[in-house]
Amino acid sequence: MMARVEERSGETLLVTLSHHGQSVNDEMISQGLVRIDKDFPKRHSPLVSKLKEKETAARTGRQGLWRYGDIDEDDDLEFGTRRQQMQAAQAATGAAPNAWGKK
Repeated sequence: MMARVEERSGETLLVTLSHHGQSVNDEMISQGLVRIDKDFPKRHSPLVSKLKEKETAARTGRQGLWRYGDIDEDDDLEFGTRRQQMQAAQAATGAAPNAWGKK
């Protein structure tokens, strides 16, 4: 196993892992075992764009973390951003919309 340090930010290291010339990072992302951090240094965008393609393929193929759907955003009204949007709409209009967003 080989680890190449791509960047160091404080105590956090961004590393590329490889074993016999094959990228462990690519394999872990392809199987849906890890996610790409949304905040990455701009100079690493060519490397990250390849990994994002593999992450998208794992997401659409429901591999690993995405077995039961997208874990980044929840569509239920009780959770996540839609709940915050409904609360903002209630505060602005003074009326409570129902589950379909209607009064």
